[in-house]
This record gives sequence, structure tokens and C-alpha cells, in this order.
Amino acid sequence: MKTIAIKAENLSKEYRIYKSNRQRMAFSLFGRNKGKAFKAVDDVSFEIEKGEKVAVLGNIGAGKTTLVKMLAGITTPTSGSLEMNGRVSSIFDLRAGFDWELTGRDNIMLKGTVLGWNKKETAAREQEIIEFAELEKIIDHPLKTFISGEAGRLGFAMCTAVKPEILLMDEGFSVGDEVFRLKCRDRLKNLIEGDDVTFVLVSNSVPVMKDLCDRCIVLDEGKIRFDGDVLEAVKYYKANCKRVAEETQTETKPKNRDNDDEADDSGSFAGM
Repeated sequence: MKTIAIKAENLSKEYRIYKSNRQRMAFSLFGRNKGKAFKAVDDVSFEIEKGEKVAVLGNIGAGKTTLVKMLAGITTPTSGSLEMNGRVSSIFDLRAGFDWELTGRDNIMLKGTVLGWNKKETAAREQEIIEFAELEKIIDHPLKTFISGEAGRLGFAMCTAVKPEILLMDEGFSVGDEVFRLKCRDRLKNLIEGDDVTFVLVSNSVPVMKDLCDRCIVLDEGKIRFDGDVLEAVKYYKANCKRVAEETQTETKPKNRDNDDEADDSGSFAGM
């Protein structure tokens, strides 16, 4: 009998787009001018069995990041229902939870608390985290002296230090140079292998999806257009979404409506 890890029914997320901050404030204070409604995710339904490895593919603005952030509990659905059966771990911003004034070692203790570890658990994992991130020489320096890639490596090492039940990721392993990225991918493969870990990955990289996933959901304009084999999903995406992808690449400043950093749960693009 199959065990369902994730179940979404008629799941939607709606935002409201305002022409100006003044217009948004007028709605917040007086309920005037609701702005233009935009559904980032529009009435999607799917089930993911325990142990499945599922990629989510789509153009900028397709709704893929919004969808996975709802699964993670970062963004609240506007309507529909969502069931998550298992302990959820997510990797979106690898540097979230850090204090740039503290040392790398102190940040391990700090982020360990954010991840729900107690002091004993964090201390037991500390050396392995430092060694994986290859930061032995600078771990006792303030984090603000780290380059961006080094902070990302520390974040990845921490986020993947414990085997999860459900792991949600938005291309989070793309940190450091090519050698370290391959090292991260190997660690990730070991982390998600087996039937006890459910994995959902937002990605537009065909090699990565083929390597890590056996199923792919294609989103377009907030709706599921295809759900099945990874290679068949890529074929569908190229055949049906290519024009949109080409237009996106030519834009000098694309409107990334799939980025929840520009939206809040009140339904406006105001910044979370």
C-alpha cells in the first residue's frame, strides 16, 4: 500500500499587484483599490508518494518557487488544501539564519538552533560540517570576512547534515566552484537515496533533474501542464514553453513573479 508524503488539492496562491506603494497603502489602510489579482499558483492538485524524487520545471513566473515555498510552509496558500506527512527540511537561501558579525563557528551554533538542533547535537556535528565546507582555516573569523561562496558552503553543509523525511530544494547546491558543486551533488544523492526520503527539487537543469529525480512536474502560468517521466517532461517543456523561455532570455530586467522575496502573504508585492 502506497504512503502519501505530500498531497495538494486545488492549491492556489494569489497576489495583488499595485502600480505604486501609495496605491498599496491606500488598500491596506482604507480598503481602496484592491490592485490587480495575479495567481502565482492556480488550482493545482497532485500527490507525491513517500520516497519519490520529483523535479519542478518551468519558466520564470511559472509558479514553481511559490509552489515549493508553500510546501515548505514559508508561504501560505490562498485556497485549497495541503498535507505534508513527514518532517520537512528545506534549502532555499543557504545563508539564512546567519549573523554576519559572529564567527563561522558561532554561526554553526546559531543556525543549529534555527534548524531545531540542541547544543549537544550541534556540537557533535560541528567538526564534520567544518570539514565538508572546507573552512578549517577561517572558521573562527567573523562571517562578514567570508566571501559569498564560503558562507554558502557553510550553509549547505549544515542544511544537509541530517537525513530528512521530506527535503525541498531550490537549486541550493549550486555553491562554490565546479569541484565543490560536484561534491555537493554527491552528498545530496547520498542524503536522498532510499525509499524513506521524499525529495522535491525546483530546477531547470536537465542533467541535474535526470541525475536526482525520476518524475517531473511542469508548471506554466501557475498550472500543471505535465506530470510524468523527466525526459518526457523536458520534451513537453521545450515544445510548449520554448517561446516564453526565449522571450525571458531577451529581457534586460525580467519580472520574476516567481520570487517570494518580492511578495508578502497579504497578497501584495511588497517584500516579506
